[in-house]
Amino acid sequence: MPTIARFRVVSAVGILLMFGFIAPNAAWADAITITFQDSTETVTVTIDNNGTQSTTNCPGEFCSLPLSFPPGSEVAFNTVPMFFALAEPNTSPQVVSDSLVTFISTFGTLAILSFSSDSDSTPLGLCSDTQMFPSGCQAMETDSVHVGTITWSVPSGLLPIDIFIRSDVTETPEPSTVLLMFAGVAVVGVGLRKKASILIS
Repeated sequence: MPTIARFRVVSAVGILLMFGFIAPNAAWADAITITFQDSTETVTVTIDNNGTQSTTNCPGEFCSLPLSFPPGSEVAFNTVPMFFALAEPNTSPQVVSDSLVTFISTFGTLAILSFSSDSDSTPLGLCSDTQMFPSGCQAMETDSVHVGTITWSVPSGLLPIDIFIRSDVTETPEPSTVLLMFAGVAVVGVGLRKKASILIS
């Protein structure tokens, strides 16, 4: 096993203990979204439970999120691949920007989502490295990529969980900021027009 891979396994176990287990129960709604976000060298994971959000900062460029389900739970449908990788744009050969490894236990009562992002000191590797990334890169790095949906059958019914990756996110300015910017431009425009009319006369 390569040294980097061994380090990631050890890190995953440590982070698993730090996060604890997130246990869905009857109080969870039927619309859950998990988003791993990589922006400005900070990795976060956000869980959106039908509009109620909780965000956690991850240590460094690696993030592991364990999900625990009640006994008797099982996966009903799954479109999330075990290995998912995003390619860095404008690289040749293509370099992996972000990756997500998904482990689901045989009994369907535990899942671990392990997200990794590249950095200058620890590049993730090449999309063509089939030992590290068996399926290569499935998408290009962009503001938002839907990795897939895992739907669990739990005692209270079906529980779908949508998983997204947001990478190199360009923040959209608040509407009030945009309005203030336009007001400033208008004031400067009026000032320049007055100055021009004084020079002409």
